Amino acid sequence: MKRNMMAAAGVVVVMGLLGCGGGANERITRVNSDEVIDINSSFNQNDARFLARQQISDVMSRNWITAWQTANSGALPKMVLGSVKNETGDYTINPAMMTDEIQRELLNSGRVRVFAAKEIRKELRAERFDTEFADPATVKKAASEIKADFMLLGALRERTQVSGDGRSKVVFFELQLELTDMATTEKVWIGRGEVQKTSQR
Repeated sequence: MKRNMMAAAGVVVVMGLLGCGGGANERITRVNSDEVIDINSSFNQNDARFLARQQISDVMSRNWITAWQTANSGALPKMVLGSVKNETGDYTINPAMMTDEIQRELLNSGRVRVFAAKEIRKELRAERFDTEFADPATVKKAASEIKADFMLLGALRERTQVSGDGRSKVVFFELQLELTDMATTEKVWIGRGEVQKTSQR
């Protein structure tokens, strides 16, 4: 009896080890890299990509760029890409997730030359900008020093609605971008894009 119990226990241990180490119960499904997959309602890379494409497509379709190029012999305007502030309640969101996507879309448009905050720091060789680039006034000064034509700044915000029983939730992530003419300090474009997510328990 005792020997049978010990043997049974040994089988259970072996099966447990095989189950943990072998990944026998894990199912893998390959999906297209462009397919949107949301595990939860948090802001993710797909949201950043969608908002960047939406907003840069809009800003590049507006009259400001044609007017500027007409007045400057068709030259590509130099644009400083400053920070996109994370003004949501989720402090784990890295603003670089947003600025990287925006920079990619700007460059791929082929209609502007882009200077990102990191590149401005190298150009100016000013260490104080490492901690001050969240301040639009600082970015504006840097843009003036490298003779940029336009400056793009923005903010990511969040609004949440929850049902009375707490089982349903709607989350809105809003990206607002502003483009400023450095020569006149005039805002030539303001864009606002939104991603909406719902979740239920």
